[in-house]
Formats: sequence, structure tokens, C-alpha cells
Amino acid sequence: MAYIMITPVKNEAMHIQKTVEAVISQTEIPELWVIVDGGSTDGTIDKVREYMANRDWIKVIRQIEAE
Repeated sequence: MAYIMITPVKNEAMHIQKTVEAVISQTEIPELWVIVDGGSTDGTIDKVREYMANRDWIKVIRQIEAE
């Protein structure tokens, strides 16, 4: 079963590692996992990028607020 997962995050540095490890350890991983960053300032995305290095199915989108 193929599926796409979308996860919104903002300042989740304390929890994102457990979340990513839970997803990548699943029997069936998503075909695509889009992590939408709502403007994190605590290093959340830096932690996600460590996992992205060898997993091309994890993508990050940074939300930019309109002025």
C-alpha cells in the first residue's frame, strides 16, 4: 500500500527525533513524507535534515508567512 504523509511542525526539536524514528522503523514507509515547517527557531529542521541525508522520500517545505 503506497501512501503519502504530511506532518506540520513548529519548534518540535524535543520530539521530532522520536517521530522520525517511529516513521522510518515502520514495516511500510510512506512513498513520500512531507514535513511542513511553520517557522521553527529551535533546530527542528536541522534534526530532520540528518535523517534526510540518505532518505530521498523525506522532504521539507518551509512555510513563509505573507506580509
